[in-house]
Amino acid sequence: MTELKRTYNIPLRKAYINKPIYKKTNTAVRALKAFVTKHMKATEVKIGQHLNEEIWARGDCKPPHHVLVDCVKNDEGIVLVEMAGKSYKESVKPDKKSEDPQTLQDKIQNKLGKDKPAKDTDKTKEDDKKETKETTDKTKETENKEKTPVKKVVKKVVKKKVVKKTE
Repeated sequence: MTELKRTYNIPLRKAYINKPIYKKTNTAVRALKAFVTKHMKATEVKIGQHLNEEIWARGDCKPPHHVLVDCVKNDEGIVLVEMAGKSYKESVKPDKKSEDPQTLQDKIQNKLGKDKPAKDTDKTKEDDKKETKETTDKTKETENKEKTPVKKVVKKVVKKKVVKKTE
């Protein structure tokens, strides 16, 4: 039907002035949402990308004292808040699960910027089993050779007491 549009200069300083330094920007964002909810009678508030970047521009310790915003309320009661003069652009978070490599080898190759190695398709499961048996037999032989008795050397450490004489 109709959209309700308003422009506000929202004060943030009172909300975060007595908060710990590392919580100031989070508190400012909550204050912004509370202000918009109260004045626009909103059920949900969505902050735009430009406004979010402006609030977080100086990190989590120094948010702006006030922000000039445009608020647009739709029929469902959702308010879109963006910097004055900017069009609303929703910030999109990348889906990390779909982009992440699945194996450690893939992760290393992505870091190094190399292509994936070609997998050996000529080998069969039987060849792999034979290779593993041969390697386990070799390791058992080397373990048996290395199990010769070793003399233990015990070192005694004597603590010396140093006494300072005062005159």
